[in-house]
Amino acid sequence: MSQPNSSGSSPNPPSLRRGTPWILTAIGGVAMLILLVGLAVWLSGRDDEITTSSTPATTTLAPATTTLPASIPATTAPEVTTIPTTVPATTVPSTTVPVSTTAPQPPPTTAPAGPSGDSWSITSQYFPDHPFMLDRVAQVDRLSAYDGAIDVAPAGMRCVAIVSDGEGWSEWCAEPAQAANFVVLDGIDPWIVEVGADPGDVTLNRRDPSWIVPTNGCTVSMTTLIAAARVAPAVTTGIVCVPGEAFLSHSAVFLQPGPPDGGGILVNEGDEGWDSISRGTALDCDDLGDGVDRCALYGVEFDLFQAVRPVPPNAQLTAATDVVGMRNETATALSWIGAAEIGPAAVDALIVDELTDPEAELAPTVSRASGVGYEQLNLLIVEVPAFDDSILSITWAFWISASSPSTVVHAYAWETCARGLAGPDLCI
Repeated sequence: MSQPNSSGSSPNPPSLRRGTPWILTAIGGVAMLILLVGLAVWLSGRDDEITTSSTPATTTLAPATTTLPASIPATTAPEVTTIPTTVPATTVPSTTVPVSTTAPQPPPTTAPAGPSGDSWSITSQYFPDHPFMLDRVAQVDRLSAYDGAIDVAPAGMRCVAIVSDGEGWSEWCAEPAQAANFVVLDGIDPWIVEVGADPGDVTLNRRDPSWIVPTNGCTVSMTTLIAAARVAPAVTTGIVCVPGEAFLSHSAVFLQPGPPDGGGILVNEGDEGWDSISRGTALDCDDLGDGVDRCALYGVEFDLFQAVRPVPPNAQLTAATDVVGMRNETATALSWIGAAEIGPAAVDALIVDELTDPEAELAPTVSRASGVGYEQLNLLIVEVPAFDDSILSITWAFWISASSPSTVVHAYAWETCARGLAGPDLCI
């Protein structure tokens, strides 16, 4: 629709203005005024519509703003309540409390005071409710033996303590009624201790520092081997030697700091003398990491404890140290027995027969010991005169199983020089 211009004249062309009466002009002006008022009213009506139409927009936004706070607590409230319930569940039942209350106490770092009289009362950390009462049962020079037992499940426990004046003690512990032989050092002097099955049956026997045990394949003194193994406060219960090495078993220790399970120690001869290279309650023969096949060297399947032999009785120990030609004769002895299933006495008879020359001027010297060591092996020693200017005799030692059928589990042979050694393996 046309509207007036800025000067107040009509926007229509001039041809229409000339012929128009004034009344029409007045009517037209009134009409124009009405139209202008209507337009103003219509425009104001549109402004009201815009204003009122924005009101629903604000009311529709309100539900959005009111639902957001409602959804936020709904999602965060479970998180707040579950965190406290899960944290106490993992921290309250501590697992360290039961362990600390039931774990065994560590052994003492120093030995208790030793005995000074005829009787000695001492409580082992492993048997706190059963004190030992040990009595002195033997004494030779500065060495004393104390023997005592306690009644604990399953079979009881017996301990023999070997006390050296002013230098502490070593000990052997095992089940009661068990006989054993072991070696203990007093300075450089080795002592054979023979323990009988009966309470108080303990005998002390001093040996020379150069004493060797050829019945177990050894040509090096026991003093050297035990000192290298550093066995104390345990005692040496068994040994086996191969060229340049030895494996020693030792006792359990209960009365002072020491190995409660016993064990074994491997020693060898290095550039600076003899020293220990491994120890434990089991030693795999192929697992020492130095490239040595000790399974073949010691003649065992998997563990060096299979090769160790007990300490022989004092009566069967040789005093000779001039020994040469030490060799393992186990295969030879087994060939004499063959496949026959016979008892220990028959095995002895076969061996003696093989080593006896009926035409010789002197018969072999034979000695036997039965039930030696924990394995209860028999030890047969046959000494054959050599009738040679330099060699006094050829000696054979056989470890024989006491069960039936029986067999030879180890055999050694060596020569004893008549006038001494001219070298490591040469008689004068």
